[in-house]
Amino acid sequence: MPRVSVVIGTILALAAPPAALLATGCKEPAPPGTRVGSFALEGTLEENTCGQGFAPALSISFVAELRRDGDVAYWRMGSTGPRSQGTIDDEGEFRFQQQSSIDGWPADAANGIPPCRFLQTETIEGQVELAPTTSDAGTSDAGGPDAGASDAGVTPARVLSATNTIEIGVVPGFDCSLALVSAGAGGQFPSLPCRASYELEGATTP
Repeated sequence: MPRVSVVIGTILALAAPPAALLATGCKEPAPPGTRVGSFALEGTLEENTCGQGFAPALSISFVAELRRDGDVAYWRMGSTGPRSQGTIDDEGEFRFQQQSSIDGWPADAANGIPPCRFLQTETIEGQVELAPTTSDAGTSDAGGPDAGASDAGVTPARVLSATNTIEIGVVPGFDCSLALVSAGAGGQFPSLPCRASYELEGATTP
């Protein structure tokens, strides 16, 4: 039975550049919105109910750029990857979601096996905020050389925390029951749909 092979972070890679740009060699348009920051993110696997059907790494790391235009947000892997569009509010809470289908196996009428097509839904949601900073403003050593010195004018880093969830289900109209362990046909999923999730943390890169 074929095993589902999906890549954590596909929300960062599904929106391929338009074919017209590739064919003509045109430069990519200027990025939309205002740059919130480029974040060096570390992710720790917190949950995996998919068993061996989808065995994600225990930890991940990548750099992602976050931009915004009003309440519209853009998420991009690195500085050259394609963008995904989502939402962001005045508190810095954001959400991105993208779906893709993955062929499991074709129909085998001779053996009475229906076709299988998996549905992967990936969601990244969290918040970006200013990192706490230590400022000397308003404090001094009486009469000392640093009297009145402060960190005023230093732009603090921004920190980002989010949950990256990947859910694997079945496209309506398809039958992937043979992928279940209970089917006894080499399936590796305890149940469908199932999910894996990471907790992401990181700060803006220099």
